[in-house]
Amino acid sequence: MRILLMISHPAQFHMFKNAIGLWQQHGHYVTTIIRPKDMLEQLCINAQMPYYKVRERKGKSGKIGMLLALIDKVFKVSRIVRREKPEILVGSDGTLAYVGRLHRIPSIGFTEDDYGIIQLYAKMFFPFFTKLMIPRVCDAGKWEYKKIGYAGYQKLTYLHPDYF
Repeated sequence: MRILLMISHPAQFHMFKNAIGLWQQHGHYVTTIIRPKDMLEQLCINAQMPYYKVRERKGKSGKIGMLLALIDKVFKVSRIVRREKPEILVGSDGTLAYVGRLHRIPSIGFTEDDYGIIQLYAKMFFPFFTKLMIPRVCDAGKWEYKKIGYAGYQKLTYLHPDYF
């Protein structure tokens, strides 16, 4: 399977690094896109993980600026999707929800926040993700039907005794 993974934060690098290794061991091809933030790019370099870099659009702030930045990121990620031809999109960046819908590719959004905390994000992106990977204890609001609940928390993917 061809998997496209988008990582937007150093914590997500740690969350997915073991999964990437397991996917590759099972013969899957993984394309990684990063939004360079803090030490994320250096973590990828240190791990010898190939990646595409999608920078945030600079310019106006406020709602218009945020909308333009989102549209710009959708176009940039779409270009990579056309090149890499993934069969599934995985990550927490809402851009994947729109790109998945646009290219008719299933997308799985990851979060560990309750709907009440991330209402704007949820309203903007949850309708477009195919599935939502969320701890069982978290509320997905009216998108509960898309939720794949699991017993645990994201940090356990890299702090679990088998890996840490």
